Parts: sequence; structure tokens; C-alpha cells
Amino acid sequence: MADSRINQRTLLLDGRRMGFAEFGDPMGRPVFVLPDLPGSRFFGRHLELAALKWRVRILCVDYPGIGLSDSCPGYRLLDWVDNLQSLAESLSLPRFAVIGISGGAPFALACATKIPERMTRAVVLNGLGPYSIAETNPWWDAQAEADFRLAREDPAQFRRNWAELFRLGLEDLLDAIIAQLPPVDRQALANPVVVEVIRDDLREAFHQGAGGAVEQAAAIWGEWGFNLREIHLPVSVFHGGEDRNVPPDAGAYIASMIPGSHARFYPEDGHLSLFINHPDDIMRELITASGSLRL
Repeated sequence: MADSRINQRTLLLDGRRMGFAEFGDPMGRPVFVLPDLPGSRFFGRHLELAALKWRVRILCVDYPGIGLSDSCPGYRLLDWVDNLQSLAESLSLPRFAVIGISGGAPFALACATKIPERMTRAVVLNGLGPYSIAETNPWWDAQAEADFRLAREDPAQFRRNWAELFRLGLEDLLDAIIAQLPPVDRQALANPVVVEVIRDDLREAFHQGAGGAVEQAAAIWGEWGFNLREIHLPVSVFHGGEDRNVPPDAGAYIASMIPGSHARFYPEDGHLSLFINHPDDIMRELITASGSLRL
């Protein structure tokens, strides 16, 4: 793929620049992919073959301070939606779909809250839910709950903790991520192409250092500024039953809170294998006019 498609930037209204990459069919249905934490615009390569098959135009973004995007310390989820709108306008896209992967799910849900009239579909893959999950569900692990609380009570210390985590070298960070994965995800990593995409994605995520990933974490674990019940755009939720990074009940919770939404579970899939093994299901959901899933 030519660099002209994977190394693009647009100028935002506040003068900052936002990086993004295009994959799939350049004339297809536009879909913004909002990657995980840490992640970059290179994540879109995972979905490229399916996007070509289903005639979908993938536009995968860099969050502030990541990849080719200028930094924006202290940004909030709903503020970030304006960045996506600017990008859509620069590309002359009046309507589009969004996919939020894991830590990208809060950004997708913020879009569904703030600009539902511009969206054709919102899809969440192994999505991280809001803090209320930790308060009401005992299955949320102690570390996740501690992170949520610290982000609100001592945001400076929260940033220091995450900066320390992200000081790991690329290979050490990749090893740390793999160590948490279930066997089905490790099996997916037996494919050298998948590992190459993940390695390139992580490398680009820290192209400017760890600051962008730390601010993304702060936006996710901080106050979202909206309630899931306020979302009136049905959201399609996909979740792996073997996901150890984000518990499957998070997907069920998100779908239960948003009117008209639904969750589809893959009992034998994990955090990575879900989108690697089932890209056709994801693409089919994006282009189905009714948006219904027959489960």
C-alpha cells in the first residue's frame, strides 16, 4: 500500500493536525476505526482484506499525541468527537459508521452520544465500559477498579502510573500484553502477519513517546461526560467469551444500557481473535441497512 494512504493528516479547527490511514475500498462505505489502547492508525490493517471484500473504506485514526496527530493534554471524550467531525468534513463525508475496539469503544460511544445524526452504525468490539460497571459488578477485577478510582481522585498519579507502564520497550510491552492473553489469542498470534501488524501498530503508537497513550488512558478512565442511557443510536456489540482484557459482561452491560442495542458473543474467542477470526461478521453488520443481527 502506498504511503500516501497510510500517512495522512488533516488540519483541525483549533490548528492541530490529526493523523489517519485508509484501508480497503477507497470508493466504499466510510467507516472510522477507533483503535485500542495503545494503538495507532496502523491497526486498520487487520481489517483490510475484509474491507476490500465488502467494499468498505476504512479510515483508522491516531488519537492526540499518537502517530501523526498533534497532542492535546487533558482532552475529554466528547471534545475529541469534534476532531472526528473535522476529519469527516475534510473528506466530504456527511455520514459514516464507527468501530471502537476495546479502549476505542468509549470514543465510539461518545460519537453515538454527540453526533448520532451523522452516523450510520456504531459497532463496539470487546469494548471497555464505564466506571459504573466497576461499582455495580463484582466481576470487574481489582486493578481495573483501582485505575478508575485513581483517575478521578488523583489524575496526576494516574498519569505517572501509566507513563511508567509505557516506558517498557516495544518487545517487553508486547510480551506483557501476550502474557495476559488466553490460548485462543496466542493461537492467533501464531500468524506472523498478525504479529507484524501488532508490532507496527505499537511502534507507531509510541512514535512521539508515551504521552499520547497516557492521555488516551486518562480520557478513558476519567469521567466520560455522558450516560449510556442517553444514547439513542442502536449500538452493535461483539465480544469474545474468552476475553481476559475486558470481561464479556462489559459487552452485555453496554448493550443492555443503550436502547435498541444488542450483543453478539463468540464463546471461543478472546480479545484479539474476535476481529481476526470474524471480520466478515463485522463488515456485514456495518453494511446491513436494518442493522439487525439474527442470533
